[in-house]
Amino acid sequence: MLELIKNLKTLLITGLKTNYVFVVPDLNVVPQNSFPCYLIKDGPISNVYGAASTVETTLNIEIAILQASKKSEPLITGDASTTSILELAKNVHALLDRRLDLDMGLIACYCEKEKQTEYFMSGSAQFQRKVLTYVFKTQGLRPCAGRN
Repeated sequence: MLELIKNLKTLLITGLKTNYVFVVPDLNVVPQNSFPCYLIKDGPISNVYGAASTVETTLNIEIAILQASKKSEPLITGDASTTSILELAKNVHALLDRRLDLDMGLIACYCEKEKQTEYFMSGSAQFQRKVLTYVFKTQGLRPCAGRN
């Protein structure tokens, strides 16, 4: 999980050409003066054990996209000075969908769920946020397989 999150962060930084990618304990964290930004939050992990000491692990990772909004309503479609939050989400999907080189044994990578755009305030600042839930599946030997 740790390597996957590190590799995911690096891919987002290089692929989206931004330094505003943060691994956070809570998606309500709002970095100061760093927009648009991308927040990575680990989610639940589940294991399915198969025959011959194999295990399929499913990792859920949430990626929140935050965009500053200077108007009283979200700029879902963007304007001349602001990239739309839908365009930012499209860029993340283009980087991640079916990306299998982020971790050893990765057999699937896809966006399972995309929440609606939310509008919220933090102090006097206004933001819009879209949360993408990505599923990463790995397959391999059980951690103790083959040990006597």
